[in-house]
Amino acid sequence: MSYSGNTPDDLRGALICVNTDPSDPPSGTEVRALGDSDGRQIVDNLNPKTPVQLTADGQVKASAGTLFGFVISFSGATIGDKVEIRDALGAGAGTVIFTIVAATADETHSFVFEKGMIFATGIYNDETKAGGGTINATYIYE
Repeated sequence: MSYSGNTPDDLRGALICVNTDPSDPPSGTEVRALGDSDGRQIVDNLNPKTPVQLTADGQVKASAGTLFGFVISFSGATIGDKVEIRDALGAGAGTVIFTIVAATADETHSFVFEKGMIFATGIYNDETKAGGGTINATYIYE
């Protein structure tokens, strides 16, 4: 991920992305504090209302809501497997807001939104897998 801002203040309201080592992925609904290169915390507490974990296509929220963060982990995946996070009530419907594509068989992606992302219809986890392997998705929303 590249960033062209000048100070940590430029990050307020921006997407903060951390790719974690697959050998040490966040567990459950753990949310780690994120900071800048000088050690100043940027996000320290999300106060999540509801966490949900999915291992297949599924509804995260069946009505409008706010997404505060998510962790997508690929384990034994086929390169090109993907997760689309949709503003929708079902697979293939609505608007794709994020697409996370596996570049390797084992990787984890964590995204945290300081102020949350608004979904007008619903939040849906839409997975596409070419073969074996597992995709684990944890969402924090209200």
